[in-house]
Amino acid sequence: MTQSKELQKLSKELFGNPEDPNPNNWIIPLAEYLGITRQAVYLWLGNKRKIPQVVIMALTMKRQLDRIPDRWKKAVG
Repeated sequence: MTQSKELQKLSKELFGNPEDPNPNNWIIPLAEYLGITRQAVYLWLGNKRKIPQVVIMALTMKRQLDRIPDRWKKAVG
């Protein structure tokens, strides 16, 4: 799987809203989460710039943390 496809898959899973008719509704929340501009995300998707590996890792970690039940987080923290 290419990096841009992996980025799209992870981002849609984490930030996408299935009720929103706009298919690219995950781009703005992704940019805000990463603290970058939307233009950078569009450049990644257009294969104009390389996607830093740390971005894929951060999204994978966020997905794993989002799956942990809140009661477990409260017990640890």
